[in-house]
Amino acid sequence: HSMPSALAVPDIVLGDRLTLLEPERIEIIKKTLPLYGESAIPLDMFEQTVPCLWWHHVVKPWSTWEVLSVVNFGEASLVKEIPLIKMGLGREQTLVAWEFWSRQEHTNLSDGLLRVVVPPHSVKTLRLTPIQPHSSALVGTSFHLIMGALEVHEVRSYSGGRTSLRIARPSTEEGSYAFWSAQQQRVVSRPLTVGPQGANVELT
Repeated sequence: HSMPSALAVPDIVLGDRLTLLEPERIEIIKKTLPLYGESAIPLDMFEQTVPCLWWHHVVKPWSTWEVLSVVNFGEASLVKEIPLIKMGLGREQTLVAWEFWSRQEHTNLSDGLLRVVVPPHSVKTLRLTPIQPHSSALVGTSFHLIMGALEVHEVRSYSGGRTSLRIARPSTEEGSYAFWSAQQQRVVSRPLTVGPQGANVELT
């Protein structure tokens, strides 16, 4: 099985014959492209034979966030408690965790710990975004594994906590984006069809 979702790294390792893949598996591979070009760091390099925690700190002029993939190569469910301090995040920060594959907010986050349960031969990829409660902010997308680093091309902030951004992809895709709404004080997810021409969205 291909598990590209574990990789926020320059190389993609696939165990499938691309010419024989079903369309839904091709769609999974597309979410790794274009390549991000920076390497993730294994947080548990010396804790087990094969690392299962792959982390990358993303820095953009308009935001910073963490991307963490928790990979389960085993035959039983994997339960992990990850101290946020391992990713340089403090207890005092207000965070939103968004899971890429399920397109859902991950709420098992408290006391400085991120708790994740991963089924056998599966992966969960999370975007951890520090937020200011009174400013709207992107917290996830379904278009690319790094969730904003490559598909978001313009971000503008306005008074009153309003934010607008432009999202584009190499070919037309149906997907969604998620954001913290300063107005509603919760995470909101909205559908979006986008292509090379891009689409402007307001986080309101």
